[in-house]
Amino acid sequence: DIGYVMTSTNVIYLERGSTEPAPCRLVIHPGTDKQTTIEAELASDDRRQGVAFLRVKADGLPTPPALANEELREGAKFSAYGLNNFTDTAQISFREATVETIRKNDAGDVLEVELAGTGLDELQGSVVVDKNNHVVGFAQAVRSRSSRGTPTNKATLTPAAKIAQMWTPSLL
Repeated sequence: DIGYVMTSTNVIYLERGSTEPAPCRLVIHPGTDKQTTIEAELASDDRRQGVAFLRVKADGLPTPPALANEELREGAKFSAYGLNNFTDTAQISFREATVETIRKNDAGDVLEVELAGTGLDELQGSVVVDKNNHVVGFAQAVRSRSSRGTPTNKATLTPAAKIAQMWTPSLL
């Protein structure tokens, strides 16, 4: 089977400004009897959006989640699952996220979605899901501080529709 994994470009390009992707391995079913590690290769990326797709070849790959088809709106609440790699040990963390701002161009296309929620600025490469666990998008932490020196607790979201556009033409 051939499968694709969406991740953060920070995982692929470990050094800022690097043009060569780092070697990647995907761990499936970590910490269980079924744990398997397989090699992955970069299939496509969009550094502006902070999203990369890895291609893997293996039997018994997990079924990918469905993309949400609902329209994003300010105030909508979602869940974010991501790698907290700003600590000494990598760990997957869960955060609540609310759509704070949606910026669109004159044609009505979404340019940027800003999420807010406690601890969002700690996560790198978060998958954002709705209440049905459908993927709403992919979030990148915004590491900044307010004028008082407190974390902003923000992330920018690449919506599922944009992910689908990035995915289809470049990988098929």
